[in-house]
Amino acid sequence: MSLKLLIASREDPKILPQTLEEFPRVTLGNLEHDIQLYISEKVAYLANIKKIEESPLHHRIEEAFRQGAEGTFLWVSYMAQDLEHKSLSEIELALTELPQGLYEIYERIMSQIKMENRHKIAEMLMWILFAEHPLKISQLCRAIQIQTSDTLTREEVCFDYIRSCGHLLQLQSFANEDCTWVA
Repeated sequence: MSLKLLIASREDPKILPQTLEEFPRVTLGNLEHDIQLYISEKVAYLANIKKIEESPLHHRIEEAFRQGAEGTFLWVSYMAQDLEHKSLSEIELALTELPQGLYEIYERIMSQIKMENRHKIAEMLMWILFAEHPLKISQLCRAIQIQTSDTLTREEVCFDYIRSCGHLLQLQSFANEDCTWVA
């Protein structure tokens, strides 16, 4: 038995829907209810930790997320993580400057990376993207030839590069292993 699966987040090229019309599809409209539930959950959590349940700010955040999500869970997740680390007045300001869509989020992240680090980070992202499995920090350090400094280990230098990538990268530690993976 052979299984072939096509996953596309956008209907580009425009010919795609006609070409695949005989196959079952899950469209964005099918996900809209789930995205709305996800927004409610994320905003409720944020409102709880910020102690603003049922306040005007709580409702503003929820409305801003509903307008900005553009059908993507990832956008909601990124924005919720960003707001979690802000004060209430910073949240209020951030709501007026939310990026429109994932492309703007990625642009912001890339523009915040220091110019002198961009080459090394681009190299790091290529290794991560094309790896057959998640890389250990030690593997990534060797792959992109990170050197120690007078006071930092190469892993610490690598962690700094990873942190500068914002939401683009995640570190995962597993209890049964003595290492951290990059994904």
